[in-house]
Amino acid sequence: MLRQQNSRIFCRIQFSTKWNEVALWKEGEPGTDPAAPPMPTGFFAAVKKDAGIKAGQDCAFTVKIAGNRLQVELDSKSALTYEDRVLPLENGPWGFGITDGAQVRLSGLECGKASGRITMAAEKQPDLKVENWHGETVVFDGDEPVMRVVPGNSVWCQDVKFKPGYRAQVSWPFVLTHGDRNSTLQSVRLVGETVECRVTDQATENAEGTTVMVMRYDPAKESYVYHF
Repeated sequence: MLRQQNSRIFCRIQFSTKWNEVALWKEGEPGTDPAAPPMPTGFFAAVKKDAGIKAGQDCAFTVKIAGNRLQVELDSKSALTYEDRVLPLENGPWGFGITDGAQVRLSGLECGKASGRITMAAEKQPDLKVENWHGETVVFDGDEPVMRVVPGNSVWCQDVKFKPGYRAQVSWPFVLTHGDRNSTLQSVRLVGETVECRVTDQATENAEGTTVMVMRYDPAKESYVYHF
């Protein structure tokens, strides 16, 4: 746990042997009252897949924070970096926790003043890709999950983000009226610097249509945009 301001505001670095990954989760926004009704404000800010996290195997990690930038090194190699630009958490204590009955031995813990800089690109360079993550089709931008595409009788886009480094803000179905209508996910693929999601919609036995959604990063708006 990092920069924990209360039980509803914090950053959390997760080490998982189940998924072989290191992930950064950000929860809450500055000023969130822990006694207020809960709102879905948490999100994965960055994920390092195939990180070499294995049960029964030792690993060494370093967490460095400089201003609103964070870096995690695993066995002396950079695993992930994150710049907390949107409603950043600027202070708060840190600590450790264990979940899901994990058995962990921690040794050699040290804390000191960070030295040097955490280098990041001056301008964002999008790196969109479509991956199978935790058994689901997920669009990533670099190490950040941006959108999930969930198949079924009604195909949904869930946990959709507009701003890099900020929480998901909306979900939507590809078929707005259900009843006898079914939608089928045909493909989610990278086309140049965009992601294309193609869904067929069958209203009756003899009527079928296709909906195509194209997602891209707009550097002028510093946001993801979605076109139908």
